Amino acid sequence: MRSLLSILFCLLLIPGFVHQDVLTGSVYASPPAAEDGASKAKAVDTKPAAAKTAAKKAEPAKKAEPTKKAKPAKKAEPAKKAEPAKKAKKATKAKKKKKKKKKKKRAKKRTRPTFYRYVIGPGDTFYSIARAFNVTVKDLQRWNKKVNSRTMQPGKTVLRIKTPLRPIRYTVKRGDSIRKIAKKFRCTQDQFIWMNHLRRHGKIKRIIAGKSYQVPVMKKKFIAVAKGSPANGTLRNGQQMTSGEGYYVRNPRETWGTTNTINQLNKCFTKVRRDIRARNKKYGTKQTVPEFVVGDISLKRGGAFPPHKSHQNGLDVDIAYVANSKSNRRRFFRVNRRNMDVRATWDLMTCFIQESNAQLILVDRYIQKMLYQHAKARNFKPSTLAKWFQYPRRSRTGLIRDSKGHDDHMHVRFPKSAKKVAGR
Repeated sequence: MRSLLSILFCLLLIPGFVHQDVLTGSVYASPPAAEDGASKAKAVDTKPAAAKTAAKKAEPAKKAEPTKKAKPAKKAEPAKKAEPAKKAKKATKAKKKKKKKKKKKRAKKRTRPTFYRYVIGPGDTFYSIARAFNVTVKDLQRWNKKVNSRTMQPGKTVLRIKTPLRPIRYTVKRGDSIRKIAKKFRCTQDQFIWMNHLRRHGKIKRIIAGKSYQVPVMKKKFIAVAKGSPANGTLRNGQQMTSGEGYYVRNPRETWGTTNTINQLNKCFTKVRRDIRARNKKYGTKQTVPEFVVGDISLKRGGAFPPHKSHQNGLDVDIAYVANSKSNRRRFFRVNRRNMDVRATWDLMTCFIQESNAQLILVDRYIQKMLYQHAKARNFKPSTLAKWFQYPRRSRTGLIRDSKGHDDHMHVRFPKSAKKVAGR
């Protein structure tokens, strides 16, 4: 027994050479560990070597790059001849002289006076001159501190007036009139009359054909322009409207508008008055020639103008309805069938629409009904009435529309430019 145990013990001590399967009882010899390690090393070494040789065979041989040809050397430029020192000095002196001349010209432009010299005529006062040139009496007094309004002499006293209007000499042709000349040069009739001293003792002299007169012309940079919308905009170089022949301005501080707006108002006022006079002369009627009343237009620089929601860029104008009685003149009054001159009011509206290309006229619905019935009685086409009037419809269409709070005046909106629209 002891011998068997010793043999088993020896077998257990050498497991690398002899291994006994306990279950089967068979004994077999395992391969030595050194040989296994060598075979593994050989397998690892042989694989990369074979891959390298295959890769080398697969790669094609690179062609040798051709040698670049050398660029030919640039020819040396001939050396420029040095300019003499005298010519260089002359050039520098000429440049300095040019700079001095430019500076002198700029200084002259800055020091040029922007005032117009006006010679006093018979019957002239500070108020009449200020009204003609769209300036205030305070400004005239400030510009002419040495002149006393009580001791002014016609033909001798000269006033300095700061105005964008500049006079141009114009020879009158046959068939010309003050109205035609004012329309041609885009100025008011009062400005032409006062600049040429044509008013004496309340009467206006006739202009003579072949004689030259001064015509006030406004420079382009001083033309009044509307910016933005009527409800959110401003006014640039605003032009003030003051009372004139045939119309009365309630508050000149609040009647600043664009050049086109002021011109269109003057044009329609004179046209309606002239047509009424011609009608009275032709048919023997006795219709009174109206004096129109102008309310608010805009502030000097535009912007918010309470209590108005619009009137911000010089395009909107409030005008009173034409009154029948003298008691309602020169003020806004509530309208009814008895106190309003429907015919004169309608003539003014048609002039605004046809001649001045008005974009909008706001009136009370009751007044719109009166005007619609009057236009229908005067045989206006139904198609034109449908375009112009909102009445009898309730939709917001037409040029003449309903608006609350316009029972004592009409609200007219003019375009920015004076272009006419076909079909009106």
